[in-house]
Amino acid sequence: MTREQLQRELGFGKAYTNRKIREGMPTTTVEDAKEWLEEHAKRGKPGVRSKAPNPAAAVLLVEGSST
Repeated sequence: MTREQLQRELGFGKAYTNRKIREGMPTTTVEDAKEWLEEHAKRGKPGVRSKAPNPAAAVLLVEGSST
């Protein structure tokens, strides 16, 4: 299967398809590619960082003060 066929079948752009192939996605069949993608899926939204607080950025408020 060619990259273009795989790209069209999966509905991906050229750059994304090429990146996934470099990462190891098989190009034998669409089913193989989909299975690989599911196994290697990164959970969470891309580009979104954790909502965990950063202790260095914490601001302490003293009771009774106004800012």
